[in-house]
Amino acid sequence: MANWEEGLRKAILAGVGAAAATAEKGHELLHELVQKGESTVEEGKVRNEELKRDLKERVKEHVTIAVSPQDGDALLRCVDSMTRKQRDELRKRLDELDKETPADAPDSPDGGE
Repeated sequence: MANWEEGLRKAILAGVGAAAATAEKGHELLHELVQKGESTVEEGKVRNEELKRDLKERVKEHVTIAVSPQDGDALLRCVDSMTRKQRDELRKRLDELDKETPADAPDSPDGGE
């Protein structure tokens, strides 16, 4: 009977050891998963900020503001918000238009004054 009792004792201790090891590994795994989750959230925040910045830049590059030539104040506000590079490009384009337009052409774009 001593063998039977010793086997039962070992089986119980093995079960307790397995439970303790499982709890320990579970805590380690939980800690690792929390760390991975936190880093993923942080990476997501950084990526989200990058996407917002890229979107703003692309919108700035590709969206034109509809301003009629007769609305001088709105046109000046647009020029005020332009970067130096954009203003340089505008000057270049205006110079090109001045060269293309005959001196005796009417001042208004629709042909009238």
